[in-house]
Amino acid sequence: MENKYDKITGKLTDSLDETQMKEFYSSVNEDKGFRKTYFQLKDLWDATRYHNKKKSVDLDQEWGLLNGRMTKTIALNKWTWMKVAAMVVVMFGVGWFANSLMDGSTKEQWHMLIAERGEIVHMELSDGTNVWLNSDSKLSFPSSFNKDNRTVKLEGEGYFEVEKETNRKFIVEAKHQQVEVLGTKFNISAYPQDTVVRTTLRSGSIRLISDKQTLVLKPGEQARLIKADGTVTVAKVSPDMFSDWHDGRMEFRNSKLKDLIPVLERWYSVKVVLAQDELGKQTFSGRIYKKNDITEILEIFSKIGDLEYKIEEDIVTITSREE
Repeated sequence: MENKYDKITGKLTDSLDETQMKEFYSSVNEDKGFRKTYFQLKDLWDATRYHNKKKSVDLDQEWGLLNGRMTKTIALNKWTWMKVAAMVVVMFGVGWFANSLMDGSTKEQWHMLIAERGEIVHMELSDGTNVWLNSDSKLSFPSSFNKDNRTVKLEGEGYFEVEKETNRKFIVEAKHQQVEVLGTKFNISAYPQDTVVRTTLRSGSIRLISDKQTLVLKPGEQARLIKADGTVTVAKVSPDMFSDWHDGRMEFRNSKLKDLIPVLERWYSVKVVLAQDELGKQTFSGRIYKKNDITEILEIFSKIGDLEYKIEEDIVTITSREE
């Protein structure tokens, strides 16, 4: 193949033969520039792939939903984005970023906002509330809220800046709990595969309702609900550590590698494999930015933790550094 874009296009569209696949893997592992470009384009491909599977879309309805109210964050700088986006439009067509669905009622139409693996999505709801969805998350919401309350349903992680209304509560329903607010800023992490649901308050106040108890959080507090038994504990935390992801950065302190892996997998749409379980116990502190390529983060981890890594297809394998 003559250039890297041919290789990457072939890989994303599954059109490489055996010889070309070997050439592709060789480029990924030996050429850092090629590797970076591949993962950038893969982010875009993953973001459009789901939406291109949709058979039909009400364009007038979708445009009314999206026009000027939703943005999608992908780790590309301005000039790279312009070049890549042009290529993606030619290759894959234009994708829509919301999925309309009916909840069985003839009166109220619900929509689903989806943040695929590798992306962060922002949207302003009909009441002026701003919502950011972290990678691999979903938010269901109505076209317009009723007169009694403003209810949405979350799966995954979301950061909310709720528009204050004294006469209507804003309610976030997640599995195992419900959060009620009037106007505030908070984060909920409720991924299905996690054993704990974390609700972190940045400002204002919220009421958390679970099967076993109801409590009110103050700014700087985090409620941790254990899914297995429904118990809830509250701890003082730095809210920024649990909500800065919506600005494309994440801070961690003495975090085990095994706990950071899900973050990397969701942000960069890869599968991370530890060759030895003991590697997962290594701890790291620092800050990562989504604009950085995953290889830059892995390079830092490898130097601090004396690790090695290898990338094949969408799989990152981490091993101990050989002496």
